[in-house]
Amino acid sequence: MKKHVLAIALACTAITFAQKNELRDAEKAIKSGDFAAAKTALNAAQPLIEGAKDSEKESYYYLKAMAAYGSGNPQGAAVKEATEAFTAYLNFSETSGKSKYKDEITKLKEELRNKLINNASDAFNAGNFDVASSGFNQLYQLSPTDTVFLFYSAASALNGKDYEKALEGYASLMKMNYTGIQDEFVATVVETGEEKVYPNKANRDFEVKAKLAENPVDRKTSSQRPQIVSNVALLYSMQNKLDEAVAAIQEARKLNPDEVELIKTEANLYIKKEQKDKALEVMNQAIAKQPDNSELYYVAGLLHRDLGNLEEAENNLKKSVALDPQNGDAIESIADLYINKGNAVNDEMNQLGNTKADNIKYDELKVKKSELYGVAVSWLEKSVALRPDNIQTLEVLRNLYGSLDNMEKFKELKDKIEQLQNN
Repeated sequence: MKKHVLAIALACTAITFAQKNELRDAEKAIKSGDFAAAKTALNAAQPLIEGAKDSEKESYYYLKAMAAYGSGNPQGAAVKEATEAFTAYLNFSETSGKSKYKDEITKLKEELRNKLINNASDAFNAGNFDVASSGFNQLYQLSPTDTVFLFYSAASALNGKDYEKALEGYASLMKMNYTGIQDEFVATVVETGEEKVYPNKANRDFEVKAKLAENPVDRKTSSQRPQIVSNVALLYSMQNKLDEAVAAIQEARKLNPDEVELIKTEANLYIKKEQKDKALEVMNQAIAKQPDNSELYYVAGLLHRDLGNLEEAENNLKKSVALDPQNGDAIESIADLYINKGNAVNDEMNQLGNTKADNIKYDELKVKKSELYGVAVSWLEKSVALRPDNIQTLEVLRNLYGSLDNMEKFKELKDKIEQLQNN
């Protein structure tokens, strides 16, 4: 029995000795700048560290952080490695009470943070949005309580058209109820009379005390949440995840109920979902908030048209034109209503037979069709006055002149269309 106890004791001593050797080798390698060799030694020590004393564990986590940080300028994946190593040491220090290297690691972590901020900011300003997004995300991983870096990462991804990454970031911010509201310390510069935002209260108060600034004010920045939720809705919509997009935009509307652009976005989502009755309901809410907005009446007119409410369609389209006489799309949509009515009459004429009653009916319908096409012509002429080189509109107007036997106008437009096509 004593032999077994002695054997176990010897084994433990051997393990401890090996462990210390590995840590010593890692420390020497770090001092000589051979960080790869240090990592190799630390990897060898890792299986042995679980049963080690807290002082040795602290040394292990410290050396691992120093090896990961290397010469002080980690790049790419090395940033993540250094971030995780710093966090591992600080977490151990917190739980064990060991703090021999805490100040040093905290300082290095802050040093890395500042370098990453500068690199990510420079990349963003240079238009390298992919690099900027990755850099800000690394900052967020380094300091998860600084959620503003996740916001910057998502914004950079959006600017760089990396919509998948942008959605991931914005959706995370939305779930954590991030607002981005910050304290602002403001005063008026005495010399220029202009307002200045200071980086902190101490700087502002110093200049006020020195009579360099006056009228100090503490205030809050606007919430970023409405924009975040709107971006989530937009990005879901781009991925054709329409239910998720609707849910996000409805949340955005709760936060900013008077924002008409959000209402329009929700209406457009319902149009994509082919729920035009719901889209019209939402669009009418927008009109109630902005009754002088020509574009809103135009969209409502198209929705009424698609739902078969032709009278309401015309009323809304005419209201759109009344508010904005330059709205060529609304003008042409009114013309289309009368063209469609005329075409329906023409179809009815073609269904008639050759009896005397049919011939009388035919003549009556012919007059009605001409009147409807005539109204359409008057609206299309207004459109052509606004957009004289729109070949598609000119072709429709030319054909209407032909249907109304106005051959002079027909030929005039025919020549103009050919001239535009040849140019």
